[in-house]
Amino acid sequence: MKPCIIVGLLTCLMVTLPISCADDHGRTNQDDDQQPADDDDGPNLNDDDAADDDAGDYDFTGRFNVPECGGDGQWSLLTTVGSAYLYDIWGTSESDIYLVGSDTTIVHYNGDSWTLKVMDPDEFHYAALDSVWGSSATDVYVGGGFDAPSLQYYWRVLLHYDGETWTALHNTDGYFPTHVWGSAADDIYLVGDGMLWHYDGQNWTDWSDRPSFDFHPYQVWGGSTTDVYFASGDTIVHYDGLAWTSSFLPMTPRALWSSSPQDVTAVETEIWNFNGEQWQFVYDPPIYLMGVWGFSKTNIFAVGAQGMVVHYDGLAWTVMDSGTTSYLYDVWGTADSNLYASGSKGQIFHYTCE
Repeated sequence: MKPCIIVGLLTCLMVTLPISCADDHGRTNQDDDQQPADDDDGPNLNDDDAADDDAGDYDFTGRFNVPECGGDGQWSLLTTVGSAYLYDIWGTSESDIYLVGSDTTIVHYNGDSWTLKVMDPDEFHYAALDSVWGSSATDVYVGGGFDAPSLQYYWRVLLHYDGETWTALHNTDGYFPTHVWGSAADDIYLVGDGMLWHYDGQNWTDWSDRPSFDFHPYQVWGGSTTDVYFASGDTIVHYDGLAWTSSFLPMTPRALWSSSPQDVTAVETEIWNFNGEQWQFVYDPPIYLMGVWGFSKTNIFAVGAQGMVVHYDGLAWTVMDSGTTSYLYDVWGTADSNLYASGSKGQIFHYTCE
């Protein structure tokens, strides 16, 4: 039987103290040399250079400020909130930012202060939250879960925030939602455990069998309803609203980002770029990467293990000094003068112009 998503009527309870738990809870309290299941997401960014005639109907909704300093800024530890590993980051503006991570942790910034929320452990069993995305400040989704094979126990969770209350959309049939992305409130994709679900504003529908080839998505990113990419092992799958196509890459991409249909970046042990016609190898980073975010095709940042940060200026990728050796799981920002990276043990790093 195919898994189904059940909308829970129980409102999520929250406590405001950091909570930790045992190793059986998946990525919770993991060592820094372990990897979480997901990475990058958020509204689509672009600058005027990429909004050219060949961009077609690319959706630039969520576009933020024009970049200011490229790779000439400085990284620093901004704050530490709780002790969770923060796997994903997304926001609607510089005063509405979410980070999610281990121990069912949600961190929010309102423009003045950072707030830590830990979902009720009796209900959510310290699940690791792997992904956050929303269509607006009143329509936010968070997905995650954990495996405890020694206990033969598995827990999956999907949360929704309407601007006032977090509600659980429980998925208890074995489907692990590791990543969520959408082009709008009525066009949302949820992937994980080899499954794909789509939300049309009214119902969630299982789309796992729509591609005619082997398909096990764990990562999703797109620019519009007709330009959506999925990572499925060593394969990048593209959906144009009608047809599904696949391309082989010699790595398993951890994160995807694009400025237009002619500029798509995939990162992990290598960096590859899609130019609208084919995928091309562009850079071999010193260590594997886990998150990528950009502001144009000439201003892209990627983060990863042991504090690795690399930047692309349109000509070359270069290593930046992050000021840390902690793992950086994801990167997101409203402008390159206001860029954030999520790290281990509640650490949040900030990039600003010098």
